[in-house]
Amino acid sequence: MSDAHSSSSTLSCAVVVELLPGYVERSLNQIAEDAVGQHVETCDECREILVDMERGEGLGAVVQPPADSGWAPTVELPHASRRRWQPRRAYAVMALAGLVGVGALGGIAVARVTPQPPPRSGPDIISMITPQPERPRARATGAEMISLLGVGNEETRQTGFSLRRSVPLRVHALGEGTSGQMHDYAWISNAHTFEPVWMMDYHDTGHAGGADKNRVADHVVTLPEGDYVLHYTTDDSHAAHSWNSIPPRQPDRWGVSLSTVNARDARHVTDFDPASVGNVFVRLVGAGDDAHMRGQFEVTREANVRIHAIGEGTGGEMHDYAWIEDANDRRIVWQMNYTGTHHAGGAEKNRMVNEIVRLPAGRYVAYYVTDGSHSFEGWNSDAPRDPTNYGVTILRVER
Repeated sequence: MSDAHSSSSTLSCAVVVELLPGYVERSLNQIAEDAVGQHVETCDECREILVDMERGEGLGAVVQPPADSGWAPTVELPHASRRRWQPRRAYAVMALAGLVGVGALGGIAVARVTPQPPPRSGPDIISMITPQPERPRARATGAEMISLLGVGNEETRQTGFSLRRSVPLRVHALGEGTSGQMHDYAWISNAHTFEPVWMMDYHDTGHAGGADKNRVADHVVTLPEGDYVLHYTTDDSHAAHSWNSIPPRQPDRWGVSLSTVNARDARHVTDFDPASVGNVFVRLVGAGDDAHMRGQFEVTREANVRIHAIGEGTGGEMHDYAWIEDANDRRIVWQMNYTGTHHAGGAEKNRMVNEIVRLPAGRYVAYYVTDGSHSFEGWNSDAPRDPTNYGVTILRVER
């Protein structure tokens, strides 16, 4: 048997898949556990197989030992076992094949077996393996870390979190949707750019029980290192504690929760206060009817700024919109035009822009105005996807 390898880079995906059942059952030795853990953190395919195993699904690692190994398992492995993971049996066969057929793993071996002819009485193959003492460790599936649950009518909530490294996250959200459009839903945005990085889309949801409009999203997403905001918003009917139809199977889960796929990744997720974002020049949001809002800011040297604005527009014309003027000569240096906007969710007239503009050094005034209807104080049609940011926010582009 060759020397043991301590680096996960020496393990092929085929070897890792053979070791995954023991990894899930917490029966590998420390070298094997560390190597497999490092591999699945960087390999999307093996991580997906691991998630399936944790849920009792997928191919698992059911393999046959080499024909010339001197072993002939007496436990029949039906074809069905290759379609659904059987923990103890899969581990037994995996350990046998991993030790005899993959001897180069050395220190990664889960147990040492001395080949001998199969006994005539045909005992269960489990009895042929000398087990290691089981070491307690956290479950591979992560616990719920962040949640916005029990959200009622006409309510918008948000909470921030930071990722110190890129890790897979499970997003579970219950909401309301009809005719291909969500009315109560969740999304995740980048805290520094306001751009959505995940959205609860009707076409990616399933029935959540009860009325057909109860929808559920259960996704695994991998986000880069950075700061994020988890959002949830509802319309004026059919939400927690106020159902106008049959509630979902899990009414207490109305909202969104976030967890790490692997418990060991929890250390990479920390709290983040969205109000602590330090690159905001001006924030004029929550605009009601007939509003006229203004805010001044200064650019000390030529720089890029990000403008995030949500408003109302129809027929090629904006009704609720923003613009920026030079404070000295009142010259308009940027304006929210209908042709430069796109749909902001909800009613088609909800329009938004998120773009970077380069401004010379100087003093500026930002404005936001609304007409007499359809605003944050009272929507006369479906609200935009992000109602709390109805208005304009100007941010310094961080290098």
